[in-house]
This record gives sequence, C-alpha cells and structure tokens, in this order.
Amino acid sequence: MSRFTPQLGWLVTRHIQELNIYAQVFHNRIVNAFDDLITEADQIEKEEYSRLSTISSGDSGDDSDECERAYFKGVDFYIATDAVRQGTFNLMVAGLFHLFEQQAGALARELDRKGELSSSEYPWAKLQEILRHKKVDVRLFKSHLLLDELRLAANVIKHGDGKSSNELRSRNPDLFEEINLPFAGVLLPLRPLVGEGLRLTVHHFKNYHACLEGFYQELTESLS
Repeated sequence: MSRFTPQLGWLVTRHIQELNIYAQVFHNRIVNAFDDLITEADQIEKEEYSRLSTISSGDSGDDSDECERAYFKGVDFYIATDAVRQGTFNLMVAGLFHLFEQQAGALARELDRKGELSSSEYPWAKLQEILRHKKVDVRLFKSHLLLDELRLAANVIKHGDGKSSNELRSRNPDLFEEINLPFAGVLLPLRPLVGEGLRLTVHHFKNYHACLEGFYQELTESLS
C-alpha cells in the first residue's frame, strides 16, 4: 500500500514550486544586481580622475598622484561591493536551507499527525526520524551528501566558526578558497561580510537547489 497520500503529494509539489520561486529570485534579481562590477569600478576610476584633473593646477605636468587616487577609488568600490555580493550570496544559500527546513517541518507534521514518532525539535532531524520509522533512510539517498553539505554551510553562515565550519572545511575545502582580485597588488579582506570565509557562488547555489529537487524525487519514490 502506498504511503504517498494525495495530501503528501500536494505538499511535495508545493515545496518544489517554493524552491523554484526562491531560485528565480536569486538568479533574476540578486545575481543581476552585481553584474559586471569591474566595469562599474573602471567607470568610477575614470570619473574620479576627471574630477581630480579639473581641480588640479596641473603646473607640474605630472598626474601620477591623480591617477593613483582615482585608481584606488575604483578599487575601494569594487572591494566593498564585492564583499556585499559575497555576503548576500552566502545568505541566500543559508536561506535555501532554511526554506527546506520549514518544508521538512510541514512534511513531518503530515507524516506523523499524532506527533508520536520523533522527539527532536529540529524539523530536518524530526523528518528523518519519522521516515526511519517508515523504513525510509534518507542517508541512502543520492542527494544526501550534498544536502548535508548545504546544512553545514547554512550553520557556518548563521553561527560562524565552530564544529560545522571544521567539518565543512574537511569535506570540501574548495568552498573556502581565496579568490584573486582583478587588481594588481590589492588583497581581498580575509572574510566576506557573512560566512566565516565561505565563498559560495552561483554554481554552488544551482547545485544545492538541484539537490533539494532530487531529494523530493527520491522521497516520492521511497514512499510510493
């Protein structure tokens, strides 16, 4: 007998739609807001150089000071805005898992209406425990490893250094890899605004989103 009831099917469909809308907002609104920062930085440099040249006496014929000041005006803009971009990307990934946790809570309530199968206060842990009572072990799902990486990333973004940060570094150190700035002799700040060194990208977001969709497909098959 199938354990995949019409109500459960409705919830899964609804949850996938919510994830897709969230992903659309990220890709179409958040990512686009930070497109081509280097062009913006170049424009700020040119405008600052023009301003400085206008107010400079120019008697010496040496504009190296104006060039340097204008250059670093553009650099400062890029670094500050890129830090906001990185922090925003990290927060959107954390939000993706937070949305999934809310969905897990709804699934847990539907699968255990009497509230007898789990004592956990965490929605994702509660859902896993309830599913184990129903002979479904999500640790065997193909999506599990990446989903758990998303959980750890969300913990790092929300809570900073600690157990989750150490575990995530050991699993996937590339997530903390420093990037090279497009400016000679300029170093990036040690940490982005949010995430304790995490440098999550659009590519990571896409993978995590696909992983959650994969989880729902595997869950549907396991309960059918």
